[in-house]
Amino acid sequence: MNPELPRQIGRIRIEGSLGKGGMGEVFVGFDETLERRVALKAIRDERRVDPESRARFQREARVLSRLDHPGICRLYDYVEGDEADYLVLELIEGESLKDVLDHDELTWDFKLYVAEMIADALRAAHAQGIAHRDLKPENVMLTESGEVKLLDFGLASWMTGPGTVSGEPLDGGPLDGGPLDGGPLDGGPLEDGSPEGEPSEGQSREERAPTESPATNPEVAATPTTDAVGVPDGVVSESKPGAFTEADFERPTVLLSDPPFQGPMAPVAEVSPSSAPVLVTEAGAVMGTVAYMSPEQARGERVTVASDLYSFGLLLQELFTGLPAQPRDATVLQLLVRASQGETEPVAGLDPDLAQLVSDLCSLAPEDRPTAPQVIDRLRAIESKPRRRRRRLLMALVVLALLAVALKYTLDLRQERTAALEARREAEQVSDFLVGLFSVSDPGTARGRTVTARELLDAGAQRIGRDLAGQPLAQSRLMASIGRVYRQLGLYDEARPLLEEALAIRRARFGDNSPEIVASLDHLANLYHDQGRFGLAEPLYLRALEIREAELGPEHPNVAASLNNLAFLYRARGDNERAEPLLRRALDLYRQHHEGPHPDVARALNNLGDLERARGRLPEAVVLLEEALEVQRRLLGNSHPEVAVALNNLAMTRFQQGELVEAEGLYHQMLTLLETVLGPEHPNVATALNNLAELHRARGGFAAAEPFYLRAAAIQESSLGVGHPSLAVTLDNLAQLQAARGEWNIARKTFDRAIAIQEQSLGPLAPELALTLHHRADLEATVGDPSAAEPFYRRALEIQERSLAAAHPSLVATGAGLASVLLDQQRLVEAATLLDLFLGVDPGSAASPAERRPWVELGWVEGRRRQAVGDSDRAQAIWQAALDKLDSTSPAVAERRLQALLLVELGRTDEARDVAREFLDLGLDDPRLSGIATPK
Repeated sequence: MNPELPRQIGRIRIEGSLGKGGMGEVFVGFDETLERRVALKAIRDERRVDPESRARFQREARVLSRLDHPGICRLYDYVEGDEADYLVLELIEGESLKDVLDHDELTWDFKLYVAEMIADALRAAHAQGIAHRDLKPENVMLTESGEVKLLDFGLASWMTGPGTVSGEPLDGGPLDGGPLDGGPLDGGPLEDGSPEGEPSEGQSREERAPTESPATNPEVAATPTTDAVGVPDGVVSESKPGAFTEADFERPTVLLSDPPFQGPMAPVAEVSPSSAPVLVTEAGAVMGTVAYMSPEQARGERVTVASDLYSFGLLLQELFTGLPAQPRDATVLQLLVRASQGETEPVAGLDPDLAQLVSDLCSLAPEDRPTAPQVIDRLRAIESKPRRRRRRLLMALVVLALLAVALKYTLDLRQERTAALEARREAEQVSDFLVGLFSVSDPGTARGRTVTARELLDAGAQRIGRDLAGQPLAQSRLMASIGRVYRQLGLYDEARPLLEEALAIRRARFGDNSPEIVASLDHLANLYHDQGRFGLAEPLYLRALEIREAELGPEHPNVAASLNNLAFLYRARGDNERAEPLLRRALDLYRQHHEGPHPDVARALNNLGDLERARGRLPEAVVLLEEALEVQRRLLGNSHPEVAVALNNLAMTRFQQGELVEAEGLYHQMLTLLETVLGPEHPNVATALNNLAELHRARGGFAAAEPFYLRAAAIQESSLGVGHPSLAVTLDNLAQLQAARGEWNIARKTFDRAIAIQEQSLGPLAPELALTLHHRADLEATVGDPSAAEPFYRRALEIQERSLAAAHPSLVATGAGLASVLLDQQRLVEAATLLDLFLGVDPGSAASPAERRPWVELGWVEGRRRQAVGDSDRAQAIWQAALDKLDSTSPAVAERRLQALLLVELGRTDEARDVAREFLDLGLDDPRLSGIATPK
């Protein structure tokens, strides 16, 4: 688990964590002296105290310090601190060559340019006596400004003799600049009903609690997806088989080097060449990525700079043919054998000179391969061939250009008229497009059947490029509109390419600093936020904020839109401290701009009030939320959907205060409002039903809760579809109710259905999926099957470690659950190691009782561990401290259950029995509590 982030390293302000690798953790920071963003790689404490590991870290710094080339990720500084050592590196933004090859069609000239830039970076490294030793498309970055960057010199070493390279691999190498990848829980980014340029203000949404699933805001009817993500290319896990590793998640701007595989060779598995594992053993053994290895690397022999050239030949083959040089279906062992013998797939369809260059680079004998300077010369010669053929044509174009200059004056005079005509033509094309799109609903076209909204969307998405050719701005607007509708329907795979293309079109037309791209940035960031891909969403939100502030000034109310988005992203990560000042600033901006009551002010009050509720500041939350509700009712009336948002958040606050009757009344007001305004089958009505059911379930009203869950699920299935993630949330809640009543098999099926929906729609690394996995694990732990619970807890924990802050209650709750089942299996050392990671994490004094509950459970588990090793006095003290933290007056079932467990551990048997019986009288079935309630 990542430790608490440092806030300042010398002159560098830490802005966030980007992940972990084999050697340490990587942060993104801002150099306050030089005013530039940087990446910091910190060696882990356990590695730092190891002289050998620290020497590798320092050697990595020395390698990079010798490489000053525009095509190589730069090292800015090396900092030795009291707590850790840091490499300060260039922060690279863009996409890896692998990702570009996967989704883009590159031109011939651009491919030659990329090839030449890589070769020049190799030339610079080889001139310094440094071999890269892990060249592959994943380690080449293409930036938006057109630069080509060679990354990850973590396996690089200096030559110790002519043509040789020695030394151990630099474990956990330098930072890779990577694609903008990464991942939100239920967040509340601004939705974009407004025209391109300035989206409208969004609403607050309730984050799901650590061990239960409280209400979700009715404002949002959809929850987005992430692409399915497996183990990234070139990575073998250091950890247990089948578990996710740090490299599994889609990473943000800076990528870590692949974690080395330590120990014997990876087990033989069916993998594609692009996902072939990194094999690293002792010095002088096999190092690198199997699918791009030179024969000498595969045989574990001395590596030379010529080994890089062999790998470069394989990369060129893939770059120009579009196919990897090794078969996709080969096993690791087969790839290793092929690499050791210099076997590659045949090259077909290339320019003869280029094919010969690839063949020469892939020569079995290192001495037969051309050097990097020779490769550059041959690439330039290949590039010049079509230029010679085009020379006469270029001369003709020069003449035409001279003639065009003579027409410029006339064209300038007609500029205004031309712009008007273009706008009219664009509007007509859009109109014709929409008429043609909706013609599919004509009975003759549809052959008598009903055409669904999804079919219209699909037809529109397919026809935009064809029907609006020559009108890129019209294309971008329609792509954005259809993409946003896809997002609301939970069809995230369909939404993403449209929203990405809409942004790309506007960037190409207006540039990266124009206000014209702000709405597109927000559209795409909102999708990523909904998917839990925070690392992707944050830079887009930040860019939108920068543009708004630069264009409008920092005090303009439209800046508040970006502040709101960022605040909800930080909330989803569990970083409420960063969210609060943003929401307060947004509220101040709106109040400065609007003299009296205004809907913007009401929304900002509502958002800040809900944050105060989440932080446990309930009186402050009530003041803000009641003011928001009053303003909305005065300006919008009692029947506006936005009023339902304030009712929802105020109801949750009243419930946390123990005012159950008032909370239930507010929920019913919200439900009635939504049914009246939106209709009884609207998805937001399902959200209100789910929230009301949660209130009943949390206080033990299972009979009252179940019908609300069932009706909510039915509405979501019919209106959103059987694969929508909002349905998965309702199913997860319903399954928890079924499990609490002892309907174990029914609950398992409901959980598994929710998990399947989330894996399909959100992807395997979504925080929402982690919550459902946690609840599934809780079921197995409750029925007394810790071995069945363990894999669910582990997978949930590994997902949460990638997306949530160290002090996030969900992360702590999962850690406590996993430690508990390890204790049940008598695995005391493993449990102690895990508990040590969480016991030092402080929930903060402002945490609400629900947020503190995981720490209470953590205390119960830690006391059990102490008791198991014979430290009874310490166990008793820990249990008492945990009981003191518990809100014994809370009506929530989870609080009462923990109270009974702690009382019995403390020997207060009669009190424990009373609480357990009260618990069981509600209709719950919990074997552990049944044992307490029944005298032995």
